[in-house]
Amino acid sequence: MGRAAKRLSEKRSKVAIKQFLGFYEKNVRNVLKSIHGDCFYDVGANVGFYSLLLRHNFRQVYAVEPVPANIRRLKRGLSIRFVRNVRVVSVALSDKNGKATFYINSDSRTMIDNLSPSSLPRDLSSDLAIMRPIELMPVHRFRLKR
Repeated sequence: MGRAAKRLSEKRSKVAIKQFLGFYEKNVRNVLKSIHGDCFYDVGANVGFYSLLLRHNFRQVYAVEPVPANIRRLKRGLSIRFVRNVRVVSVALSDKNGKATFYINSDSRTMIDNLSPSSLPRDLSSDLAIMRPIELMPVHRFRLKR
């Protein structure tokens, strides 16, 4: 791994550790924790940080996530905590219908995936990202079966 790739990997690992320990997006977390209600949609749930955080504040939580590896980690996290009010929805929501390329971070120590390769340095995009075609579902067509 080159020097630039190593720095990027270390930076992403630090973000993952902060998120795991609860220091990541502290202001957002505090605002969300003050909200209570019937239903919460965690769109782009990743491994379910906010779904798990807010499961006690809402009767039902929907964790919307398109990446299979993240879905597996999310479901495992829900299972070991015996969470019953979080439903995992395996779709990629968008403002349009169609297909897109999703860039999945191949560094499993971090939690960053993206619909745009622009977040990765050009010389690293092939090393750190797996390109995967995904079906997009427009938000206005998103319906959950009860």
